[in-house]
Formats: sequence, structure tokens, C-alpha cells
Amino acid sequence: MTDPEFDSPVRAVLGIVEKVEAVDPLTVRFHLSSPEADFPQLAGDYRAVILPDGMTAEMARDAPVGTGPFKVEMLSPEGTTRLAAFDGYYLGRPKLDAVEITAIADASARLQAMIADQVDLLLTIDPKQGRLFEGNPDVQMQRIPSGDWNAIDFQTDVKPFDDPRVRKALRIAVDREEMTSLLLGNGNGVVACDTPVWPGDLYYWQGDCPQDIEGARKLLAEAGYADGIDVEIATSDVEENMVQIVEVYQQQVAEAGIRVKLKMTSSDGFWDNVWMQTPAFVDSWGQRPATQVLNEVYRSTAAWNVSNWKRKDFDEMLDAARSEPDPVRRKAIYEKIQEVLFDEGGMLIPYHKVLLRVVSSRVKGIEPPFVTENIDWQNVTIDN
Repeated sequence: MTDPEFDSPVRAVLGIVEKVEAVDPLTVRFHLSSPEADFPQLAGDYRAVILPDGMTAEMARDAPVGTGPFKVEMLSPEGTTRLAAFDGYYLGRPKLDAVEITAIADASARLQAMIADQVDLLLTIDPKQGRLFEGNPDVQMQRIPSGDWNAIDFQTDVKPFDDPRVRKALRIAVDREEMTSLLLGNGNGVVACDTPVWPGDLYYWQGDCPQDIEGARKLLAEAGYADGIDVEIATSDVEENMVQIVEVYQQQVAEAGIRVKLKMTSSDGFWDNVWMQTPAFVDSWGQRPATQVLNEVYRSTAAWNVSNWKRKDFDEMLDAARSEPDPVRRKAIYEKIQEVLFDEGGMLIPYHKVLLRVVSSRVKGIEPPFVTENIDWQNVTIDN
């Protein structure tokens, strides 16, 4: 993950690891190039896995070997990956013989697969679609407060988004309360003021971001767009709400003179050909700790710096927060970082989701509040 040639997105946060030393069979020592007060959280990232010494990126991609209760039997990122029970797991053999993970790019197709009893678990669905499963004794629905979010990203090095006044106008013209309710349903989301740090995080900034049509008009006029501005946003139905967020945005910001054109793209290849490849596009992220998400999404050198936000002074703020040993002062720095993003950033993040997970009633051991990465797969069972 720390090899520059591999270009892992996790390198933005774990690139500070210089060496990992095995002290004894149950202890490792991490040698860091710079301080990171919240390093244990980073080590718990779902991509930060323990691999055999000497494993290359190609080996990890094609035939990975890890330390979990299942071993890779067949790997197909765009098809079906099969994980077989590992008899030698140190906590004992898992209860299931195997787990199959099927990639279904289209959100509607995923729902149909669950309705047809072709799959046992959907990690998340649009909460408004939960009614499809209401009253169905064969299905259990679980609500999980989370740090997951959608966004509309504007690349800050491309005109007209290179002007911070334009970027702020595009964001403050939004009625986030209404958008959250329309997209997620009442009680299924928490308003976010363009911060990726979720309310359950110690460093969450409790900003205020009401809709400000007149403020948006004023900023656009100051930037030379007194007659309004035209914006094209690329989207896809690759995930829930990624088309609807643009449709709602289009209606909400029209009064501010922001004329939005929705560009529909195919769900196949969206993440390769559209995401980070066009000036404005929709986005979707899973929950991450503050230190991770801020470094992974906004650090100048980050592989997943989706808005091309590159500022030396901002990187220095990130470094200051990571190296601050006092938790109170560290929290203050992280809050200031989020204020800067609201004032000048290029990402509209309107909400954090309350996830709706759908699980077959036959499956036992997958319970809230655990998100996907924290499921104890060793003890999951299924009734035949």
C-alpha cells in the first residue's frame, strides 16, 4: 500500500509507515515517518490487511493471501468472488462453508436479486425502497447510522470551478434539509455542511448551512456571472440516489441563476471513465474516521483527491492535526479544517446516511450497529 508505483489511495494516510516490525507472534511495531495521533484507527481500515512478507501488488490483486476466516477460492471483481472456509483460522473454523460476493452494477438489479431470493444480503439500499420488503417474513431490514455520503464534486482546477466564489455559490444555493428528506426519506439522514466527517466522529464540526439563494447570486455576480452560470454534472444509476441528487439539485439552485444540465452515463465503467475524469460529477463514499477521510480526499498528493483540491497550507493543517498530542487542541484543528472546506471547498456533501441493510431471515449473526467492515464473519450462520 505504501509503494508509490502501486498508487494505492490508502497511501495518502498510511504512507507515513516506514517499517513494520514483528516483535513476537502477537505484537507488531509500526515505525512512522511523522506523528499520527489516531494511527490505530488507520490501521483498522478495510484495505489495511496483513499479508505475507514479500507479497507484490500483482500477487495481492490476483491471488491474495490474508489472515481472515476465509480464503480466496475464486476472485472476480466484476463477477462472483468465492471465499471458502479456512480450516486453520486461529479462532477456529468459521460456521459457513463459503461466502460468495456477486458484483451487480445496477441498483435496480440488486433489488430484484434480493426479491427473487438469489442473494442473502444487500449491504445498503435506498431507504425509500424498504417498502418493497415490508411485511416480508423472509427478510429482515436493519437501520444503521453511518458516515456514508453522496456528493456532487466540482474539480477546483477547472473553470469556472477554480474560483472559490463560484464553488461556494454552487453549494450554499442548496436546501439540504429538503434534499435529505427527498432523497433519503424522513429520519434516514443527517444534514452535512460539506464535511465528510460524520456526526459520530469525535472531530465532527457542527456547522450551520441554511439555503442562501441571495448569497449565491451575490457570489456569482462578484465572480463575473451576474446573469447566472451553466453547469453540466455527470451521473449514473450505479448506486442509489446518484441520479436523483442531481435532479433535486437542478431544481433547488435554479432560483440562484444556476442552470444545471444532467449528463447521464452508463453504470458500467462509471468509476473508471467518469468519476474524477469530468469537471463535475456525482460521488459516493463510505464511512471513514476524520483523519483518514480528510487526508484521503483532500491532501494534495492523495490518489483519490476527487476535487483536485491542492493547497500547501491545507496540507500543513492536516499535518498539524495529526501531530497534535492534546485531544482538545487536535479537535479544534480538525474543526477549523472543516470550516475551510465549507467556505472554499469543491465538494457539495449534503448529508450523512442512515443505512438500510437487507438481510435474509435465514442469516444469523449480522446485526446492527455494525457496518460491513465490522461484521464478525467467523460467527455468521445460515439456516438451510
